[in-house]
This record gives sequence, structure tokens and C-alpha cells, in this order.
Amino acid sequence: IHDAGIHNILWEYAPAKPSDDYDSAFYDRYPGSDRIDIVAFDRYSTDDSYASDVLSDCQTVAEWAENHNLLAAIGETGISSGIQDETSSYKDWYYDDFGKNFMTDSTSYCTQIVYALAWENANEHSYWVPLPNNELWDGFKKLYESDYGIFADDSDWQTTLTDAGYY
Repeated sequence: IHDAGIHNILWEYAPAKPSDDYDSAFYDRYPGSDRIDIVAFDRYSTDDSYASDVLSDCQTVAEWAENHNLLAAIGETGISSGIQDETSSYKDWYYDDFGKNFMTDSTSYCTQIVYALAWENANEHSYWVPLPNNELWDGFKKLYESDYGIFADDSDWQTTLTDAGYY
């Protein structure tokens, strides 16, 4: 690709559940730090084990990234079957188990992630980002308004992009 004059593509490697199978993720299947720019992970889990599972993966990947001079990210994540059936007893999931979980990581590795991606909202009966009428909407809005995340429409982010000449 570089020989063709393309220099603005970032390559990402994202194993699933790397804290569960470290050797497979970082030795058996790892393409090499000279071939990627971002090391990420994919993790879907049940709501009762999500916070600990995803934090373990995040710490594993972010430490690997730091030690190999790469960026760390969360390639895909969420509750295994979507959040459409979650109840109000878990209304702050996006804030507590997602954003705050990473940004208050005691090892500080997860505070270095450059992005996190949720799966698609396939339809009104199968989704991973809350809809305004969903029980988890307020927790998502709380994350949106917190210092734990930057969304595409964030004014500071937009200023940074403008100052860097992207607009």
C-alpha cells in the first residue's frame, strides 16, 4: 500500500477475548507490530460479567500496545445479545460498566484507549447503543455529558480538527 502512495490508512489487529487466550492473540496469530498501528480487542459478554471481562481485555491490550509502541482501542464491545432487554435496574450501564470502568482503571492502561466501538443498531428489536426510549438512555447520556468520552460532535474535538486543517 505504501508503495502505491497510500500513507493515510491505519491498520488494526483486534483479537477476540485476548485476556482469555493471550498466546493465541499475541503470539500464534499476531501479525507483528511492524504491520499494524492499532491493537484492539473484541469482547461481548453477559451483563453480569461484562465489566470485569472487558476491563481485563482492555488492560491486556493496552499494556501490549504500550510495550510495543502502538495505539490501543476497543474494536467491538457490548452485551452479547444487545441491550434492548435491559431494565431500569441497570440504567447506568453505559456510564458505569463502560465509560467509568475504563477511565478509572487502577492500572491506568485503559485510560489510554483511542476509541471504543459498539455494534450496530440493527433494528428496534436488536441494538447495542440505546435508543431514546430505552431504559439505558439516561446512562448513555450521562456518559456523553461526562469527561470519560469524546463524541464526534464534541466542541473541543471539532476545534482540534479545524485547527489541524481537517475542515
